[in-house]
Amino acid sequence: MEGKLVRTPELGKPFNGLARLALRTGVPVVPVAAWGNKPAWVYGRRRFGAMPRTTVVWGEPMSFERISDPSESDITSARDAIWDEVRRLHELARELHVHPGGRPRSWDPPRREDAVGIDQFEVSEV
Repeated sequence: MEGKLVRTPELGKPFNGLARLALRTGVPVVPVAAWGNKPAWVYGRRRFGAMPRTTVVWGEPMSFERISDPSESDITSARDAIWDEVRRLHELARELHVHPGGRPRSWDPPRREDAVGIDQFEVSEV
């Protein structure tokens, strides 16, 4: 529903297209939000090699009455209902986002050259 990348981890502003489509077709909308995927994008182009851990959450399908020619107030009402749910899910995704093993966000994985005593271990064939 945002329709574009935003420069902050916060949500941008909602657009009317999804609400208009949902009202005209009567097809349910499944609200979805993600947290943690912003580091992979640099304002419109992908940073190759950046594979951040991403948390995605989705809500229950939201149904709207089919209206062949929805008014602006109908569209605004549907958009706001969808956006409220996306906002709620975005906060939930932020809360659920954890790194492997519960490591703090500032944790950097050890580099191979920093490993101590790696040569002590013997590899045996099974």
